[in-house]
Amino acid sequence: MESLSGKETRISVLYVDDESAFLDIMKTVLERSGRFTVTTTEDATDALRLLTFHHYDAIVSDYQMPGMDGIEFLKAVRHQFGDIPFILFTGKGREEVVIDAMNNGADFYLQKGGDIKSQYTELSNKIQYAVSRRRIELDLRESEERYRNVVEDQTELICRFLPDGTHVFVNEAYCRYFGISRDEIIGSRFRPKLPRDDREAVTRLIESLTPDHPLGTIDHRIVMQDGTFRWQHWVDRAIFLADGRLKEFQSVGRDITELKIAEQALRESEEKYRAVFENTGTAMVTLEEDQIISLANDEFSNLSGYSRDEIEGKKRWTEFVVSEDREWMVEQHRLRRQNHDKALTHYEFRFIRKSGEIRDIYLSIDMIPGTMKSIASLQDISGWKKTQEALLESEERFRQLFSRMPSGVAIYEAVDNGGDFVFKDFNTMAEAIEHVRKDEIVGRRVSEVFPGVRDFGLFSVFQRVWRTGTPEYYPSAIYRDARDPGTWRENWVYRLPTGEIIAIYNDITDRKLAEEALIQANKRLNLLSSITRHDILNQLMALKGYNQVSRTLLENTPALIEIFDKEEKIAGIIEEEILFTRDYQEMGVKEPSWQNVNAMITQVIPQLPRTDVSISVDLSDIEVFADQLLEKVFFNLLDNALRYGGSTLHAIKITSQVSEESLTIICEDDGEGITPEDKSHLFNRGFGRHTGLGLFLAKEILAITGIAIRENGEPGKGARFEIVVPRECFRIPGGNPRLDK
Repeated sequence: MESLSGKETRISVLYVDDESAFLDIMKTVLERSGRFTVTTTEDATDALRLLTFHHYDAIVSDYQMPGMDGIEFLKAVRHQFGDIPFILFTGKGREEVVIDAMNNGADFYLQKGGDIKSQYTELSNKIQYAVSRRRIELDLRESEERYRNVVEDQTELICRFLPDGTHVFVNEAYCRYFGISRDEIIGSRFRPKLPRDDREAVTRLIESLTPDHPLGTIDHRIVMQDGTFRWQHWVDRAIFLADGRLKEFQSVGRDITELKIAEQALRESEEKYRAVFENTGTAMVTLEEDQIISLANDEFSNLSGYSRDEIEGKKRWTEFVVSEDREWMVEQHRLRRQNHDKALTHYEFRFIRKSGEIRDIYLSIDMIPGTMKSIASLQDISGWKKTQEALLESEERFRQLFSRMPSGVAIYEAVDNGGDFVFKDFNTMAEAIEHVRKDEIVGRRVSEVFPGVRDFGLFSVFQRVWRTGTPEYYPSAIYRDARDPGTWRENWVYRLPTGEIIAIYNDITDRKLAEEALIQANKRLNLLSSITRHDILNQLMALKGYNQVSRTLLENTPALIEIFDKEEKIAGIIEEEILFTRDYQEMGVKEPSWQNVNAMITQVIPQLPRTDVSISVDLSDIEVFADQLLEKVFFNLLDNALRYGGSTLHAIKITSQVSEESLTIICEDDGEGITPEDKSHLFNRGFGRHTGLGLFLAKEILAITGIAIRENGEPGKGARFEIVVPRECFRIPGGNPRLDK
């Protein structure tokens, strides 16, 4: 924390008092110090008007004033202007006035009377302290609202937990300190063992935090695993939602056992003082009334960069303080010896090392009883300060990435136990896709902003991801509502460590329109191909007819009959190849789909040319993701077996095998089999005893979805075709145990 005297900007004070003379005196002495600018008024109503048009860092008010007294003025300020530091400064010292002031949110209560210099000093200190405290609270509140609120390389113990005690975050230092892993803490109601009195004090502190006063600090003991006690200092913050509901707590702590030991030792006896002083592990010094450092420990020597001989009895403590903080701290040094109870015992300042390096220090200081000496403990918190800066930088990097992503990104928080979700953030691309502004939807329910989200199917994905934490991809689909006539979207949904869910999505790049245009173009090409094929087949039919007529007219001419046979064979081949183009054209036209292989083969069997061969199918309910011409694959395999199996063919079996990587569908027979010479050319176009197109077509149909086919039967013992289906292209509804082994 930077000291107030280090601020170049003066503290603006609104001072209300119906005694004009006293008002002018205090304005003069406060402004003469150079730390304040004071606006005065004799009427509380006028003060409220001034507050409407001007910002003030603090308010000082008399109690007994005509029209509106100090307490009524305090209530109005708290109601209209929040937690501006408010100091009641009055001659009325009744106990009920003090209680009333504090109950209504006054920061301090000071009684008029006595030496004007003391009055000024006390009021000045109270104003500075109240403003400093409020600035610290505001800084902490802003920091808490950042997306990045901790980093792992700092030494402070940090944890975040829900109102029921369930931990949602701990840093590495926290885990190391308690000797327990992060996995064991996150999601549990882990709570260090505390002595009963300390446990009750912590509970009271936590229960006292409110939206108006969300911050609290406490020092307490814990019982370590070996039974020893350690002291810790904690800063606890309650985090509330915009509607005032408690969201979670954040606690930042440090081990202050050494400091506590030192303080206890000093209180118990002077004889034990030096041992604790030297071995506490914290930089410590003893300060004389004339500001000379009379004693320094090794930790202070390390901190300052000077040897103890260079420090003790020679250096004044003011030499280690930056000039901006020095005057205020000197005043504390004096006040501590004149009026001990009014001096601060804990604060931050900036420390100058021998090298000129500036370090941020948290100071704990108090008087040694019965002397004019004070003892101070200095903790270097520069790392913590740098951590805060790193948090800001990290937050900025995150914000830049979030804002500039080429995909729409929306962050949601579950409400009504997952019954709905509220927008927490919305990036620039999401605004462009949805044609809405972030400030129009943040804080509103997704079902209100996008009423078609349930019919779209994405809402149930939100609920599953929120419950399970398992990311999901929601494939492209059309979203519609009264505002949006219909756009294609694809979504990736994740759950954040905070419990919020994030959706990353795209309006699809136009891509669906292009696909539709391509489909239409294919339909036109297919129509043209179909018409052309129809016309060629008609001409081919006429050619075959003329061939038959020629045979009849010249049937007594053997030489011509042989030519007619060749012509008719060529015409037949042309006809079959034209019919093949029809099947090949249909490949990939329709999207692949899940097909039940057992049911498909059952439909194919009645279409086969022979019925004297036993065909058995044992495929359970296997479904394969393949082109919609898959039926032709099995027809060709069975038809080939029946045509070319020979006289030894009596049975065809279709079975399956499942491994971790794939499914293999096996079609095998007991016929003549395939010769070694034919195996290497089996799936080539044009190879075979007939047109040579059947197995080529089967291979092409299967390849559309990455399915392979091979033949590894033994010649003379039958053909064996194996169709190998990748893991992602088959499923077994119901999980047949035999197939899932």
